[in-house]
Parts: sequence; structure tokens; C-alpha cells
Amino acid sequence: MKKLFLLICGIVIANCASAQIMLSQPVASEELSEAVIDKVRDDNKQLCALISVNVTGLTLEQVLAMKLDTDNGSNIYIKNQPNDATNFRFYISPTATFVEVGVKGYEKTRLQLNRELKGGKLYAMKLHARPLEVEINITSSVYKAAEVYIDNNFIGNTPLTTTVKYGVPFDIRVAGDISETKKQVIITEESEKAFDFTNIIGSKDLVLNISHNAEVKVDEAIIGTAKGGEPFVVKNLVYGKHLIVVRALDFNDTQERPINVAEKSVNSLDIQLKHTKTVTIDANISGAQVAIDGKYLGDTKLTAQLTYGRHEMTMSNAGKSKTGTILVNERNSYFKWKLPKPSTRYHRGYTTQDIDLRPIGLELGYAQKQWVYKTEGEKLKTGFWGQGEKYLHGLQVGIRIEPHIGWWFYVHTGLYYEFYYSKSDEEYSDGYGVFGKFMEHSLYVPAHIEFKMPVSDNFYFFLNGGIGFDCGLAAAADLYDVGGDEPYYTEEDIYGNSEMGDLKRFNISGEFGGGFCVKRWKFGCTVSRGLLDMSLGEGYKVQQNKLTAYFSYMF
Repeated sequence: MKKLFLLICGIVIANCASAQIMLSQPVASEELSEAVIDKVRDDNKQLCALISVNVTGLTLEQVLAMKLDTDNGSNIYIKNQPNDATNFRFYISPTATFVEVGVKGYEKTRLQLNRELKGGKLYAMKLHARPLEVEINITSSVYKAAEVYIDNNFIGNTPLTTTVKYGVPFDIRVAGDISETKKQVIITEESEKAFDFTNIIGSKDLVLNISHNAEVKVDEAIIGTAKGGEPFVVKNLVYGKHLIVVRALDFNDTQERPINVAEKSVNSLDIQLKHTKTVTIDANISGAQVAIDGKYLGDTKLTAQLTYGRHEMTMSNAGKSKTGTILVNERNSYFKWKLPKPSTRYHRGYTTQDIDLRPIGLELGYAQKQWVYKTEGEKLKTGFWGQGEKYLHGLQVGIRIEPHIGWWFYVHTGLYYEFYYSKSDEEYSDGYGVFGKFMEHSLYVPAHIEFKMPVSDNFYFFLNGGIGFDCGLAAAADLYDVGGDEPYYTEEDIYGNSEMGDLKRFNISGEFGGGFCVKRWKFGCTVSRGLLDMSLGEGYKVQQNKLTAYFSYMF
């Protein structure tokens, strides 16, 4: 019987331990006097037993909130409101077979009573509470692997999961290599179970591999001078975004590198400072295509910014190319290559692909106009006034256009404005003298085929020929008295006026000319012979001839 009793006690104690609240069996006591124990009865008028409970592991608030229950409709009657968390008493019906204790944060615990209680007796019971253990998660999303301390005891590095006691206050301290933070926590049903410490700041060293001697700045603050080719260490660079600025000391170049420092970010940066120089690249042929290190830069002759050192250059023209290496240093800044000549050649080995061709230009020239009056057996060459004046002098200005049509042939056209002016000699009769003034504004459009003969890449001769179109815009003549400032007679439009030559407004001429070009400057002359009869009268014909000498600047 004794062994059975011990076995039952062991089972009860084991169950209580797993429930986290340990209750001891009530111990019988001698019957007390009425002054010590009130004669409290249950609902069935039976005298209740008094249980005195000694409590460990609970707070007063938890004891006050404790719930007690029993079976068979038996009631529990609280005798007193405890003033501390260590002791309280309650009355219970003698017919009760168990006591169930409920404390918030702990599992309910049931104690089977293995002996019959007697009314009016005092029993002692011990209650030892152990809080439930709750899992919590601790992280530091900005700084990885921060050290975690619970009540100053190191438990590991973030992120981690650990267990703490329900309802028991404790301190969490999370530390990085730059900063730390501390927080007091009590775990309840409503509280959070995950804690992310985002304000933990970490740092790491960053190695800069800089090609040349340079000044180093981090976030606008100068932190030192790096020696070219040797590692430069930026100590304790705080996690987050930074701007690394490296300025060359021996030449003009600055490189910027934005970086976001984090646990898994790069530990080093390679910074190549560009020691550059302005170089000129030329060839024996203008317009050759130039590529440096595989990148097209333009056509010769050109200037470019290149870094010091060796570069691969490719130069091509007319299907021929040449590739080689150039060395940029303090002494070398001009590179001129001789390219293979194209297979189609004439005149000293040059073709139109060798010369610097520019299709548009501005032109300024001198124009000389003459009218030839023809009658049967007679021919008169004159300007406007006659009287021995054989030419009308003028100025020509316009736009020259020369598109390439193939081989060595080009179209020469454009649009030109011409202005002519003539003043007659003074004539006297009976002591009275007169003279005249003539002005004309006209347009001129050539339609020529031009043939170019290159002598070098910057010099060529040309010949052209075709037709030209003239259109008079306005022409007027004024007659003056000698010594007078105002005309006494004015003819606003001479075209079609029989008294002023009876001339037409339009003319077409056959033309030929030639000249030479030096780099962008073109010099030449054109001779025009009228193909139309410009006279509106009868019995004679009028042919308009012209000679122009000009220079052009080609784009």
C-alpha cells in the first residue's frame, strides 16, 4: 500500500512539472479552534476544509488573477485577499477530488487529491510556478551578424531565434561595431514576438586600387592621398551610401564612384584615372575614317582626347585600311599616316576620293555684261549707254552647289544675285549738258557639268560648262542735268521700252569656264554667250554676253 501511494505521488509530481506549476499534496493538520478557522460550509451545508497555499514564482497581480476550480459542483471559497504574492487561503468542500489552478501565461494545472478532506481541518499546500517559455526572433536588417545579449548574457548573432519566459521582464541588447541599442521587453499574449533592430550601424574597410597618385575624398571630406599602384584603405566606412571622389595630382582628371556599403558589398574598387592629351590625327588623304581602340572618331584631319599609353588605330579610305599602334606621351601629339592609294588613278596618282570635297560654298565675283546689236552687215558691242562704253560692270554674290554625280564629274549650280551700274559720259549741246545713270538687279542660275583634276589632296583644277539662266528683276535709268542732284527724267522699267533699248527680261546663255581650288578656296572664271535674241524690236537682234571672275569658300 505504501509503494502504491509513492507511485501515485510520483506520477502527480511528474504531471505537475510538465505543466509548469507544481502543487504539493495537502498535509493534514490538527483541528483548529473557531478563532483560527471559521466554520464555512458549502452549498450542501457541509463544513469546508481550509487550504493554506505557499506561493513561489508569481507576482501579486498574478495571484490576484488566479483562477481556482474543483469538481462535482463543489465550491472554492476565498478566505482572504492576499497582501503579498507568497501566501493565501481558501475554503473547499470536503467532497472535492481535485484542485485546478489557472494562471495567465501558464498552463492550467490539476492536482488529484488522493485523500479525503475533512471539514474544519487546516491543510498546507505549496505552489511553485515556472513561466512558459516563448520563442522570439531577433534580427538587424541593416547590420548583419550583430551581437545579441539577453540580460547581458551573450546568446549569438543576428538573425537568431531564442526562448524567453512569459511575463518576466528582460533586456535585449544588440551591438554592432559602431553602435548598439538596448530594449526592455515583457512577453505577453498581446506583445510582439519579432524584433528588428534597424538602427544598428556597421562598417567595413574598403580598398581602393588607384592607377595614379591622387587625392581621395569620401562624401566631400578629404581622407588622404593615394600612391598610384598601391592599395589605399578607407577605414571603418559606415554601412550605407557614399560617394568616393578621386582627383589626380599630376594631371587633370577626376573620377567619381557612388557605392552602397553593406555586409556583402564589394571590398575593393579599381579606379583608373585617365591621363589624357589632345592629339592630332592626320593622313596623306583628307576624309579618311579614323577609329581608335575600335571606336570611330571621325575623318581626317581631326583632334581627339586620348589617354597616355598605347592605342590601336585603324584608318581607312576607299576600301583600303591600315591598322597599327600609336603611343601617346609627353613627346607625341601628332600622328600622320600614309594610306595606300586607290586602284583607280590618273594625274600623278590622285583621285577625287583623295581630295577634300565640299559640296556647298559662298561665292563673290566680278561680272561684266555686254550687249551685241546685230543688223545686216553690222555688229555693235556696247554697254547700256553706248558712246564707246563696251561693258556694263557689276557685282555677283551667291551660293555655289556642287553635288558629286560619279567618277570625276560634278554638277555645278546655285543661286546668284547680280547688281549692275553704269554712268554715261556728259554730253553738251548749246552749252547745256546732260548725263545718265543706269542700275539693274537680276538673278542668275547656272546648270553646268564640272570635271575635277586633283593634283594633291588639297589642290585640284576644274573645268565646267553648260547653260546659264538670267532673269532681270528690276532695271531703271535716270537722266540728269550736269551739276544737278535730282533727275529730270526717270524710266522705272526699261524692259520692253523701245526708247531704252527694247530689251527682254529673260536670257539663256551657253557657258564654259574653269579654275583651281586650294583647300577650301576656289578661284575661277566663266564666259557666257547669249543663245536668245533679247530684242523686242524689228530689223536687229541683241545678244547678251557675260564674263565673271569669282572666288568661293567651300564648306
